Amino acid sequence: MILIINCLLEEKSILKFNEALKYNLGDLHIDYEIIRAVSMDEISDLNKYTHLIISGSAASAKEDRPWNYNLENAIIHFINNKKPILGICYGHQFLVRVLAGVEHVRVAERGEIGFARIDIDDNELFEGIENPVFCVSHYEEVFDLNDDFNIIARNKNCSVHGFQYNNLPIWGTQFHPEYRVEDMMESIKKKQKEDPDFKKYYINELKDEREMLQNKLIFKNFVNSNNICLRPHHLMCIQSYVGKGYSEKFIENMDTVVENLKENPNQIIRIVKGNDHICNYCPHNLHGVKCESDDKVNIMDKKVLEYLNIAPGKYSYSELLNRLKEIRNEEVFKNICRDCEWYTLCY
Repeated sequence: MILIINCLLEEKSILKFNEALKYNLGDLHIDYEIIRAVSMDEISDLNKYTHLIISGSAASAKEDRPWNYNLENAIIHFINNKKPILGICYGHQFLVRVLAGVEHVRVAERGEIGFARIDIDDNELFEGIENPVFCVSHYEEVFDLNDDFNIIARNKNCSVHGFQYNNLPIWGTQFHPEYRVEDMMESIKKKQKEDPDFKKYYINELKDEREMLQNKLIFKNFVNSNNICLRPHHLMCIQSYVGKGYSEKFIENMDTVVENLKENPNQIIRIVKGNDHICNYCPHNLHGVKCESDDKVNIMDKKVLEYLNIAPGKYSYSELLNRLKEIRNEEVFKNICRDCEWYTLCY
């Protein structure tokens, strides 16, 4: 089930967003629940949700709002469990606030209202989408992000219109993929009346309304992004796993991952930079984002990537197994794993 957090403030905007999500998710045969940000105290169990979507808002991501604590905790839960997150506009900025710090959110050098053509990279979130035009409505933006953020979308006014975090299924879009032309036209008329500087921000690069029909593919791609995440050296660990680990919870989680991969070897998995599903109950796990032993495990990860001749991304697990069989011998094993505390158990 998808958890959708509606951060909008005005009743009409709240309802419009809810209708937009119904339009975008209606054909995907997945349950979802929409909860107002101010009502997040009502959420009793985040574990029942598979995906998280965070809406836009007239609020500023730089501000301290009553919902900040609950929203930040929800984001951390989804990151820890490697479950997909999509932050839209305000949600995109709030993700950066949590992951990089509020100092990376600022008033936009040039805000945008209208329809903007966005330059997108080859990324799974944009699969099937070409030369897109999206609705835009923002006066703030994110900037100066570190290498944990892969910038995947931009235009002439905004250098970070989209990012993916650490190759995980965690995305932010400054633009609005959820809204249709008629939705945006309502907002434009409202802004024209309310904002004396409207002409300064107005942008219209839409030539044909049909150009925007493809935009709902973002939600299909997002829903389909829920894969097992593995950091590279854990491919080695899985092959030598004998049912031992740091704790009962760690072993139970590791058992689940290993069994899933054995039963479904042809599934698509995600090779990631940083913590993965196996890290969930590791005592060295720092907030789901880093490992206390990062210096050591990053070297191990790099060696596995080099031996397998791959980069972080999505692969068939069976394909990776075949590559492992080709390179795995005693010399390679020692070179990669000799500094691991579990080395004598696996060797």
